[in-house]
Amino acid sequence: TLAGHDVVVLALPHGASGEIAAALDPGTLVLDLAPRGRCPAAGRSCGLLGRRGALLGAVLGGSRLPRAMTSAPVRWEDGPVTTETFDLPDSLAELRADFLELAEPDRLQLLLELSYELPPLPERYAEHMELLERVEECQSPVLAFTEVGQDGRVTFVAHAPAESPTTRGFASILAQGLTGLTAEEVLAVPDTFPGSLGLEGVVSPLRLRGMSGMLTRAKRQVREQLA
Repeated sequence: TLAGHDVVVLALPHGASGEIAAALDPGTLVLDLAPRGRCPAAGRSCGLLGRRGALLGAVLGGSRLPRAMTSAPVRWEDGPVTTETFDLPDSLAELRADFLELAEPDRLQLLLELSYELPPLPERYAEHMELLERVEECQSPVLAFTEVGQDGRVTFVAHAPAESPTTRGFASILAQGLTGLTAEEVLAVPDTFPGSLGLEGVVSPLRLRGMSGMLTRAKRQVREQLA
């Protein structure tokens, strides 16, 4: 039991997890530890762990657990569990939830961790950097491009200097959150997404404006390719 709620922790393939979760009492909280997974039973309060196990780790006194995914932004408070709604694709909702599950100082650390996860440029862009667009809103020299494939799926690529980890972190969020979405899903991402990560107290408005610039350009580039 955590915070007055019955909790069941699952770390099974999602077919088996879904069967177990569906059989539990509707009031039971399900924590799904399977990496890169989805909530095993739609409509339940489940998948509370963030990508780095930060939420349950905080409840247990700071120890971290393996990565898992959350199906909705959920936060533990001293009282009841509350869910914040925000209309986002799953990939971005999961990243947003990771930030909101943490205390404000730890959100900056998560952003720095994400900076190391920015994928390298594909060879065709690494050899032809002129294909990327400079993000003028960023204080650091950031180049980015959002490509729409023949299947209608989007790939976001970016280059940011290693000495600018905050900016690299923002680029990594978009690379992980936008890549694989349909063009229509990217265009539907709210322009307010960067400001919804709870970073206003630890990141300057100028740097947040840089992430907004990346997202604005990504959506414009998608529109241009669909025209």
